[in-house]
Amino acid sequence: MKSGMNFRMVVIVLLAILFVESCFYFPRILARDSKNPVILRYIKEPESVYKVFSECKKNVIEVDRCYMAYSAAVLIADSKDCSKYGIKVKRRFKLLLENNKLNNIDEEIARECASDKV
Repeated sequence: MKSGMNFRMVVIVLLAILFVESCFYFPRILARDSKNPVILRYIKEPESVYKVFSECKKNVIEVDRCYMAYSAAVLIADSKDCSKYGIKVKRRFKLLLENNKLNNIDEEIARECASDKV
């Protein structure tokens, strides 16, 4: 009985530590990636990002290049651009990144863009 309580307390403490770390550590990683000059260049060239990451999904040759393309693709898919072009690009990258149906992605984009207009 007592060992079950100790195990439960250890698990709770570890989960709390994991939660706190995720609140502080992961945002720093994302902020660092969004300021990386290679990723910023990739964001300005969505076609090259799409090409590189599509190749990386099939065969990873240069891990750093694939990571940079993936990071740029995520930032492009999560962009706040709700213009016709922006929606088209978001849809294309969400299809590339997510294992989701087109109508679900369209609904997600519609919600994101509707909340921006409110």
